[in-house]
Amino acid sequence: MLNITSRTPRLIFEEDVTRFLLTHPEYVKTLERAVWQEELNQSNQNYYGWEWHDVGTMGSKLVRLVTNDIAEINFKSNRTTLYFLANREVIRKAVEKFKAKQRELQFKIDINDIVDQAKKGIKKG
Repeated sequence: MLNITSRTPRLIFEEDVTRFLLTHPEYVKTLERAVWQEELNQSNQNYYGWEWHDVGTMGSKLVRLVTNDIAEINFKSNRTTLYFLANREVIRKAVEKFKAKQRELQFKIDINDIVDQAKKGIKKG
């Protein structure tokens, strides 16, 4: 079992995380909370990972993060499972980019709605 200061981040690509988030956007908050947990405990030599309740996601859903190589199990017992992100920095960047794209898409949708409403108003008038 590794603590947060002794582990080496795994190789993971930002594009893979982004692709995962495109198909599973419900994991954005989970990953944000996991990043926050790991950063909060970055210098704590007795920190061995976060649990399901730290990120607000049931363990059965965390399995998807593990099988997609986004998170890894650091310790497992009958009572608890402790996780680490595969590579916190890469995952943080991917989440930030994903959220920026989502905002951009929402902005485009809002602009299109405004244009459509303006066109309807012009046709009526």
